[in-house]
Amino acid sequence: MFSPPPICKPKPRLSFFAGRRTGMMEEICRSPSYEKKTIAPTRHNLITVNAKEDLTTTDAFSQIIAYQKFDGSWQASDIASVLKISAEQLANNQAEADSLFVTSVVVVLFREHFNDRALEWDLMVTKAIDFLKMNSARDLDKLLQAAKHHLGTLRAQHPSIEQCLH
Repeated sequence: MFSPPPICKPKPRLSFFAGRRTGMMEEICRSPSYEKKTIAPTRHNLITVNAKEDLTTTDAFSQIIAYQKFDGSWQASDIASVLKISAEQLANNQAEADSLFVTSVVVVLFREHFNDRALEWDLMVTKAIDFLKMNSARDLDKLLQAAKHHLGTLRAQHPSIEQCLH
């Protein structure tokens, strides 16, 4: 009978420097000056586990960016919380799904209000436009025009929106 050859596991090979490197790290960690070199936690060197937890201290632009969904859309409740208005006022009872109209409002908002930060939002808006093209029954230009008109109406009715965006 044929028997398969035994599986031989090669012994791990340690390089010449492996032992020295470990010894050097242990020596550094035991030195009295090592503890003095710790970095105090600041806003810039902490990693946030959940981006939505820390949104109260960031600007509106960062909040809007954090709320974009994987498909490129935004939800009415998320953007309404940034602008401090109700989701119903933001969605404007459009015939299309709320996320389509709200996404178009955010695209207009980026283009009009955050034009100086275009390098930061350009790819996000491209993804949002692709989402709108794939899911909207209306013409994209008409949808963006309706969103622009609605955003102007919201700004007139709620002057606090401008304060939120600064």
